[in-house]
Amino acid sequence: MTAHEFVLTERLELHIIEIPKLERLMKENVAILNKDLVSWIKFIKNPKLLEVSDMENKEIKKANEELDKILSDEKERYLADLRFKYLSDRATMIETGIREGKKEGKKEGAKLKAIEIAKNMLKDKKDLDEIMKYTGLTADEIKKL
Repeated sequence: MTAHEFVLTERLELHIIEIPKLERLMKENVAILNKDLVSWIKFIKNPKLLEVSDMENKEIKKANEELDKILSDEKERYLADLRFKYLSDRATMIETGIREGKKEGKKEGAKLKAIEIAKNMLKDKKDLDEIMKYTGLTADEIKKL
């Protein structure tokens, strides 16, 4: 399936479109494709390639007019560029935060596992040097356990 639809409320729907799959189907001329969906994909990929039939969709026509308005007005183009930069920077910060969070989580998990192993080795009366060797914990960390 190329699009997933979720009705969130009476006035709000979410459509997930897998563009590569849809493009493949478009190339294969699959008859089941929704005409409006195909028109939106064309618009998103390159608004200049819209055909007259695509412009029959009022929403696409309005989006195209808004795009023309933005592109023809230097101030609007500047504001659009700022919005894009903000969203791009925000996405990068979120990605970086997630990546760093995963890294920290792995470190914390490894530390907790080392502590668990050290506790078990202490119960088995293992030598401090041996515990340090197998867990990577310091002597002070092990003594606090």
